[in-house]
Amino acid sequence: MRDEYVRRVVDHDGHMTRMETNVKELREEGREGTREINRRLDQVLTTLQPRPTRTER
Repeated sequence: MRDEYVRRVVDHDGHMTRMETNVKELREEGREGTREINRRLDQVLTTLQPRPTRTER
């Protein structure tokens, strides 16, 4: 009985460790995606900024 309990606890611990690792990876992927989105938005905004007219130069 005790061996079965210990095996289940070890299995549970291993499962939780894998879940924690996967969550960390997903968070990092989200951060990388956010950085890429921000970089692209900066490019778009730079392109869309009004250009000075002849009177503003």
